[in-house]
Amino acid sequence: MSWLTKMSLRNRSIVGLVVVAVIIFGAIAVPALKQELMPDLTLPYLTVFTVDQGTSASDIERTVTAPLEQTIKTVSGVKEYDSFSNEGMSIITVQFEFGTDMKAKETEVQQAVAGAQLSQTALPPSVAALNFNSMPVVQLAVSSSLPPQELATQLGTQVVPVLQGVPGVQAVTLSGVEQMQLQIQLKPAKVVRLGVDTTQIATTIQQANLTTGAGTVTSGSLVYPITVSARAQTVEAIKKLVIAPASASPLSAAAAATSGATAAASTASAVATTTAAPPVTLGEIADVRIAPAPLTAITRTNGKSSIGISISKSSTGNTVDIANAVADELPALTRNLGGKTKIATVVDQSIYVKESITSLWQEGLIGAVFAVLIIWVFLRSWRSTLIASLSIPLSIVGALIILFSRGES
Repeated sequence: MSWLTKMSLRNRSIVGLVVVAVIIFGAIAVPALKQELMPDLTLPYLTVFTVDQGTSASDIERTVTAPLEQTIKTVSGVKEYDSFSNEGMSIITVQFEFGTDMKAKETEVQQAVAGAQLSQTALPPSVAALNFNSMPVVQLAVSSSLPPQELATQLGTQVVPVLQGVPGVQAVTLSGVEQMQLQIQLKPAKVVRLGVDTTQIATTIQQANLTTGAGTVTSGSLVYPITVSARAQTVEAIKKLVIAPASASPLSAAAAATSGATAAASTASAVATTTAAPPVTLGEIADVRIAPAPLTAITRTNGKSSIGISISKSSTGNTVDIANAVADELPALTRNLGGKTKIATVVDQSIYVKESITSLWQEGLIGAVFAVLIIWVFLRSWRSTLIASLSIPLSIVGALIILFSRGES
């Protein structure tokens, strides 16, 4: 007889208390365990994504990818990296060793690439970690008799805040929504006739919505930075932007480029005094309007146009609890939207989780029953069989308690 068995027989009361403690802690821990479709897995990969629209792949390689590679080399712990230069975009995957603190590395890589000297037309690089938990746990599809833009507005103001308030939800995003954008369509004949440089048009528009530093102010031991902002917030203000003609002097061109809607009249007089060419506003050489942006994605449910809602969870969120809470909110949300609105659940990860857990319990119970029967057949002892039948579930409950204490799912 082993020493553990002897000790257990000599201290039966203590063993009994341990069994009771395991049962009590199990009753608390097992229902509180996180239930997930995929385990929490942090892969040691980061993706650096940069967009430079209208640039060829060779230029992307020279002006974007190569400078980013040089800065990534300065990051400590990089195992290897792969880069892909396509037309209009650069993608770099950075690999580290398993066990690396990826949150710290993400911050380090972000700081490194922010200092890279890229093409002036390239957008700032975005750094993202590869994370399976970012996949939506619930996806909804909303169809309604309401106009699409009105439905999208109601979803953004009434539905998204409610779902965002569900415990464990990290983000709620809409898809298939018609976005509005500013469209400026030049009139080529007038541009040529008035002698306007097309590059000057782009510069004027950019500087009409610009925030830049304008020095500092010192007060005692404190130094306050000063920034100057220009904002053309309406279509009419953008139409009144003054574009310097190609024949204008550099001084007048700069004055015209930095003008906004409120300074259009003063800029026009400055241009008139420094050059013979009359001032030209953007509205004279282009059609300016707010119009729907070209669709990049279309959402349909059962062949009808709809708007998708994707709900992703935080690292501490429970998939099953989130899905149940969302399902509880849907009837009230449907009533508040009005019209012939229907909200259908397209994807629900909790269904697969529940099915997996149910199957696990069923298979485990069958296995335990057959194990007990085989022990009884071979030993022909009810006492030994009873001990085995108790030890199997206690072992499982003990393992689940350890998972709960470690924060595992």
